[in-house]
Amino acid sequence: SPTPGENDWYETVKLNYCDFRTPTWDKMLKILEFWSAKGIDGFRCDMVELVPWQFFKWAIALIKEKYPELQFIAEVYRKELYHKYIYGVGFDLLYDKSGMYDTLRSVAQNGADACEITACWQNLGAMQSYMLNFLENHDEQRIASSFFAGDAHRGFALLCVSALLNDASFMLYFGEEVGEKGMDREGFSGLDGRTTIFDWWS
Repeated sequence: SPTPGENDWYETVKLNYCDFRTPTWDKMLKILEFWSAKGIDGFRCDMVELVPWQFFKWAIALIKEKYPELQFIAEVYRKELYHKYIYGVGFDLLYDKSGMYDTLRSVAQNGADACEITACWQNLGAMQSYMLNFLENHDEQRIASSFFAGDAHRGFALLCVSALLNDASFMLYFGEEVGEKGMDREGFSGLDGRTTIFDWWS
């Protein structure tokens, strides 16, 4: 909505990209160029399925002309689009939320059969090295929270599988290394086992 409520994504502006070059594209490219010049390692692109892929293909190609080592990581939920975003659009890595993360959480929390882990990497095939495995991020509940495992130590087996099963990259989310619980009733987020994404917090 143009006027989101206080409990909505009020700090996130919804841009009209279009599927062809517009002034929005040019402005976003300037932002990418600004941060690239600062020497960052890469960009995590949130919910890329909501932005025309044509923009990302254009922008990534231009940025990589000058900064070839810079990484672009996409949050993609639909596994049937994995191939497109790597080979067609130009992303370096994809969050494997719908695959490895969801499977590991289901095994750990709901008693799903561990054989489903095997199915994850078998289904990925050659795409495995383009995945970014993780156990925590801003969207998911902390392992140590009461909503997940209740204790960070219960995440060790998940960590071994996620980090060592294949040659996919692994992301350690801030606070995960010290067993952050995310069990504070902070701001708009409330008590949900996540670290706030709407408010300043420490």
